[in-house]
Amino acid sequence: MYARILLLLGIRSWGFVLLAAVVVYLAWIGTTGGDYSLLVIYVSLLVLIYGGAVLVSVLAKKNRRAYSPVRYTFDDSQVVKEAATSRQTLGWDAFVKWRKIGAYYLIYMSKRSFFVIPRAMIPEGRSAAFESLLSQKIKAKRSGWSRR
Repeated sequence: MYARILLLLGIRSWGFVLLAAVVVYLAWIGTTGGDYSLLVIYVSLLVLIYGGAVLVSVLAKKNRRAYSPVRYTFDDSQVVKEAATSRQTLGWDAFVKWRKIGAYYLIYMSKRSFFVIPRAMIPEGRSAAFESLLSQKIKAKRSGWSRR
């Protein structure tokens, strides 16, 4: 799941758009010139570097806690995070933004730190109410950020 989210975040970034534009350009050069070697080298390096970065992030010891089971409870006043060994209560002001990506909700506590709520964990028919709660309680803290 973590690797899938990292891949989805990467695909939705401006950097990916630029890298894809280079692929299109190299494909066009290969089509007109008949030599696809530069395209093959570029795509191979792109897959190797990006895939390697995701793999390193997924396997890093500092990210092991991301795989521990956690239960979140949301209400109008707070968010409760319960793990096997700890319980933490967070006010809504602890969050800077949220977004929905694929089948997941990402709730950010800082620009790069977020926790994941799979859409499948939201009770049937409650997704709209959950998104409404997030929209009401989490206000973007920086002018360039959107809530989604």
